[in-house]
Amino acid sequence: MGGAYLLGKRRPMLSGLGIQITIDWEGLSLQSQSLERLQSFRQRWQVPITHFMNPAYFTHPLLQGRAKEIRFRDVIVPGDQWGLHLHGTKHFVDAAGVSFQSSPSFSGRGDGNPGFDRGHEVMLHTYDDRGLHRLLAFALRIFREQGFPRPLAFRAGGWMMNPQQFSVLEALGFQIDSSAAPAGSLDGSCWERDQLQRLLSILWPQVTEFSQPYTTEGSSVLEVPNNLGAIDYWTDEGVLLHAKRALAVAHTQPHLIVITGHQETAIEHLDKLDRFLELVLSQTDVAVEFLTSGESQKYTVTEESSVRLSS
Repeated sequence: MGGAYLLGKRRPMLSGLGIQITIDWEGLSLQSQSLERLQSFRQRWQVPITHFMNPAYFTHPLLQGRAKEIRFRDVIVPGDQWGLHLHGTKHFVDAAGVSFQSSPSFSGRGDGNPGFDRGHEVMLHTYDDRGLHRLLAFALRIFREQGFPRPLAFRAGGWMMNPQQFSVLEALGFQIDSSAAPAGSLDGSCWERDQLQRLLSILWPQVTEFSQPYTTEGSSVLEVPNNLGAIDYWTDEGVLLHAKRALAVAHTQPHLIVITGHQETAIEHLDKLDRFLELVLSQTDVAVEFLTSGESQKYTVTEESSVRLSS
């Protein structure tokens, strides 16, 4: 087993493995079966989850009525954390009063989303600082209007956040970004060798599945990398490999892993996360803690040096 990870001076903390489970709410659908699957997962594991909520449900012409009927707090329960997730979907951009950008897309095939979902695969950092500020401010307004907690963590759709725009996050009071993801997390998936994988290697060139939270010079925003990517793109073999590698690191030093699922595809893919947790928790020689995005700071690397795992 090989790969690079970051080892450095850390804040005093418990040893072992930290697991942060995050769910991205894409703003595309709100099917009862998916919501029920999320609830059953939460009931089984009884662990905190960070929910990155896309407020585009409330601007979607076909979903806004459904969104206002749903009891989101039946799924996002006390102990969980609310974060903000955002794509450049046209109906949301229009509602925010920002000039819609139809390209470029993070897909090599272009934005293939028809009708009301048009713009979902447009790179969010296509918008300049002023446009991005207006989009985020409008999202926060929807959070307030719906009575949702004020989010302090952000994740861009498709992981397409430009670190050069962290100042926009800071100006709006965000403390955490979790948009960084390793390009390698898409190996074996439908996105392998696609535009998205190439863009991740450009935006987040140093991020690997072993990367830990870090800050960048000139910014107070804490980057908490989504270092294990999205379970939608895990292969069956990958479930086992991710578990083995995470445990191997946690045997020698404190290690945080950040895993993403999606509300819209919970039925199809949450079973992979079930298997992953079963594998990790079956090991009794590694201490495991579950935490939200807001509790990630204790894993922050303050002095980085590159180390390789032995084969």
